Amino acid sequence: MMNLRLAVLGVLAFIGLSGALLRGDDDEGEKLVRAERLVEMTRRWQAYKASLIRDGKETNLEHYPAPLLRWNDPARKDAPIKDGALWAWGTKGRPTALLTQESYGGQWVCELISASTADRVAVVTDHGWRWSPEEPGLQLFEFKSAPSLAESAPVRLAQMRALARRFEIVQIGHDDTVYKLRFMPQPIHRYDDTSTGLIDGALFAYAWGTNPETIVVVECQRKQSQNTWRYGFLPTTVARVEAKLDGKNVWSRPLEYRPKSQKIYTAFSSE
Repeated sequence: MMNLRLAVLGVLAFIGLSGALLRGDDDEGEKLVRAERLVEMTRRWQAYKASLIRDGKETNLEHYPAPLLRWNDPARKDAPIKDGALWAWGTKGRPTALLTQESYGGQWVCELISASTADRVAVVTDHGWRWSPEEPGLQLFEFKSAPSLAESAPVRLAQMRALARRFEIVQIGHDDTVYKLRFMPQPIHRYDDTSTGLIDGALFAYAWGTNPETIVVVECQRKQSQNTWRYGFLPTTVARVEAKLDGKNVWSRPLEYRPKSQKIYTAFSSE
């Protein structure tokens, strides 16, 4: 387990990298407030314990050493988010589970998302509540039309970006307002795991402003000497979301606001 002090130093260094993702006043006072929030989010995240469940046995998952993304949400006037961050468990291959934390001033709202395709996951929060959905959280589908896998890593990134851009994703609010989500071309995470045949993979955010509402997973998997491009979706919102690929409906997720539910996605508030 990573030492909290080292984790804080790591995420403080990340502030410089994530500054372009944040909007608002850039004066020193605001920078200090954001730095303090990041320290608080790191402390809370480190207190969450995650594990992989396989054949009835649980294996602890490592915390990824820095947030994958940081944001706020001034565009949504009804519930402005002061600060938010996306964290991951699993340091090899695709993350196994994700945690989002959002500050609404005096209250924190958290989301837990299973990103496993085969095994169950479990997370124990800082207050001792255990989340353990009964099924894996990610389903992958094969792209029907995709390029041959490039040998060069930079070219593969361009291929994954082009594939992820083919989706149109909307979020539907509680009042039936439709928000067309914006594709963020820079992947929030890139990974591989040659031991399982995962040649390359990336997580791309579809966002409202800079707030990620759905994550698109794009991967190339080798099976029986063939390379196959696949895609999947990870919701990071309680709201209903719908996705189209090349104009055709391929995925939807209904409103899922059941606090602390034992489902592959759950959201809850924390003081």
